[in-house]
Amino acid sequence: MRKMLALICVMFLILPNAYAAKVYQSPIGEAHIGENNQIHIGDVTFSDEGTLITHILGADEQNLYYLVPGGTLADDMSVYTLMRTEITSRKSEAIAVNVFSATYLPGENTVFYVTADERMLIKAYPADKAGHTMRTDIEKLQATNQGLVVTAGGSDGLYFAGIGVMELPKEEQGAQYQMVAGLFDVITSVDGKLWVRFAGEGEKQLLAENTMITAYDAQHVMLYYIAGEAEKHFLHRFDPISRTVEKLKAAQELSRESIVAADGMLYILEEGILNGYCIENGSYVQIADLSEYELKEPSISYANGNVLIYDKMLGMDLFVESVHVKETDSEKKSTYSLLKNGSRGTEVTNLQRRLIDLNYLTDEADGIYGKLTEAAVKLLQSDLGLEESGIADEGFLKMIFTADIEPLELYATVKNGSRGTAVRKMQERLRTLQYLAGNADGIFGARTEEAVKAYQSQHGFKATGVADADMLSHLYSSTATKHSGYIELRKNDSGDMVKNLNSRLKELYYTSANATSSYSEQTVQAVKLYQKQMGMEANGIASPEMQRMLFSEYAQAYAGYADHLEGETGDRIYSAQLRLAELGYLHSNAVTGVLDKTTMQAVCDFQYEHALSVTGDLNVKTQERMYAANAAHAPQIMTDIEMQSALMYAEKYFPGAITEHNLIELLQMRLIGLNYLSNKMEPTGVYNRLTSEAVKRLQMSLGLVDVSQGLHLLGKMDEKVIKALMDPTTPAYKGTAAYYYN
Repeated sequence: MRKMLALICVMFLILPNAYAAKVYQSPIGEAHIGENNQIHIGDVTFSDEGTLITHILGADEQNLYYLVPGGTLADDMSVYTLMRTEITSRKSEAIAVNVFSATYLPGENTVFYVTADERMLIKAYPADKAGHTMRTDIEKLQATNQGLVVTAGGSDGLYFAGIGVMELPKEEQGAQYQMVAGLFDVITSVDGKLWVRFAGEGEKQLLAENTMITAYDAQHVMLYYIAGEAEKHFLHRFDPISRTVEKLKAAQELSRESIVAADGMLYILEEGILNGYCIENGSYVQIADLSEYELKEPSISYANGNVLIYDKMLGMDLFVESVHVKETDSEKKSTYSLLKNGSRGTEVTNLQRRLIDLNYLTDEADGIYGKLTEAAVKLLQSDLGLEESGIADEGFLKMIFTADIEPLELYATVKNGSRGTAVRKMQERLRTLQYLAGNADGIFGARTEEAVKAYQSQHGFKATGVADADMLSHLYSSTATKHSGYIELRKNDSGDMVKNLNSRLKELYYTSANATSSYSEQTVQAVKLYQKQMGMEANGIASPEMQRMLFSEYAQAYAGYADHLEGETGDRIYSAQLRLAELGYLHSNAVTGVLDKTTMQAVCDFQYEHALSVTGDLNVKTQERMYAANAAHAPQIMTDIEMQSALMYAEKYFPGAITEHNLIELLQMRLIGLNYLSNKMEPTGVYNRLTSEAVKRLQMSLGLVDVSQGLHLLGKMDEKVIKALMDPTTPAYKGTAAYYYN
């Protein structure tokens, strides 16, 4: 759905100079822009299906006010439609069209707005607060606790209904205002000064000189901001009750672009990762990985215990995902926080120090819960008779910090036949340094002995295979180095060496499986395939000699076809895309060498036209058919003349020229949004059979074709089809959306 909305906004630029709220506290609950860019309050949707909401302006006891895109005028000005939805009946109506700027003033329960055809006139709903005419065009309207701030002719002033506009002080000219819960205004000047002005007061309080970003925690009633001091930046907290400022910490590692505050937490989105920073204890933890969405210009908001993720496409924030983050009451009451791989902060540091004291961890206490900390926790859990989860829950933490636990004896001599935690700890260390790939099971067997010998040889010890105190002391020290060669790898092994092996096998097309750190049956089969092609014994065991050949620059790629999965890259993907483009299933600008969703949609179209199983997977059978000399071209549903006619008509909706590819992709997205085309379909910009079937549904549903005059226009994009799809009031389809075999 996110991508469906993305290209729709090609038609509309962001509404200039309006406060773009995505969350608003209404009388019946917190309203937010969510799925399909519609307004949601709890589980209820308060906007018409298919309506694209871009801004929530405000709400009173009876109504919700918001904006929807209204198109582009002849002078390239983007305008919006001001909408009202009655809360009780949920009925919607348009208040005004061609709106250029708008804002809601809670103290007066009034929406003030300016239309493109009357740029000097302040209008309002209800209309009794409107009517003032400026001498120059109005550029921006902003709501404050003092009243309506109007920008016109490059000057800012405070508007008084029936009186006029009073010019604001010089230092506030060009400032941005944000009303906070009816308590105070946050004022940010053009040069980065940050003030707050409390409701009913004329004086403002200066908080900072060089402000980067602000975030208000409505639950704890605190304002957070990042401000620069010399060459550093610090996180600050302003308490509006006591009106005091507290400097919390250096904020170099905090993103300054996407931050929201709620319930004593800062939620930070950076490089596709949503993290949480706890103000109270300074812990910094990963909450969600959103990299799959390929966010370009993301932003976040908070509503009802969820962080809402948006992405900016050509100036418009479109909803992407909702991540639930609010902790439960039982978690709040817990003395110890649950810690696991990925956790960060002071509590992790304290855990690591305790593990070091007990000789279960030989690494540093860096506050980052990684693989070594997880392995140390598992070892200690095993010795304490607990489930080896690697997760430090409240019971485990309480036990290790309060009970009298004997430290692990690390340096006692162990050899073939020895068992216990000391052996397992040694095996874990040998695995980390890549001398061992078998399980760390606490049993000193033949493979462990070989690993010990390899370590001894590389570090100048006599290769006895017996781990004595001298060797163990060196093994756990910072001078221990990773194994410089290859070791034998076999089924059920694991670790980085196995992951590297799997990655190389995939790179050379011996497997399509993701490169994991486990030596699975798929790894066995891939190794056998390589061994067979190289004339070696196909036993599925990766010997050191085989690995040296495999990782050399002269290693041979698999000679046959291989299955390829989403996300794969390389020459074979590029070649497949070129072939799909040659046959007309894929647009040439989608030839990237990446097996993405657009390419998989083209594969689906090819599979459907050739009576293959429609999966989108670039499997062996599909490639055999695709590269065959008699592979069928994609059906040409529209002639060149028909397409040129459609392009000429479409240009009236766009400020500049639009390409055939972009027009088709845009219409596909609108067809998906209106349920004429299944949301399983990925827009490709190619007028495929599914698009034609969806257009048929649109034409028949809206009566756009007179079938008595013939069926030759059915399924073709013409003036009537484009007009219907560009119309924001076109209703959603109630029938079954077009898809393969529907």
